[in-house]
Amino acid sequence: MGWIAPPAYSDAELALDLAMLVLGTGKSSRLYRALVVEQQLATQVEAYVDGNELCSMIVVDALCTSGKTPEALELALEHEIDELGRRGRPQPSSTVRSGAGSSI
Repeated sequence: MGWIAPPAYSDAELALDLAMLVLGTGKSSRLYRALVVEQQLATQVEAYVDGNELCSMIVVDALCTSGKTPEALELALEHEIDELGRRGRPQPSSTVRSGAGSSI
């Protein structure tokens, strides 16, 4: 899945990078816990910002577990992304668990 994002070096880039770290970087990330560990819909998942001068891309990649449907995985991905938007910015304990604590 992917979305167009503001260009690299914009005011929004740092916030997007942090959100993607919390959402999809490492085994303690929200997406990994929800989709791989809890729901067992995916075998791997990651989220990142591909920063570019004119526009950037927010990318979420997930590999569907055998026997599960891509549609179910996509719905769960969208739900977790919506949850991040509803909860607001990540709490400091979330950033530390996701491996981003050293940069904050």
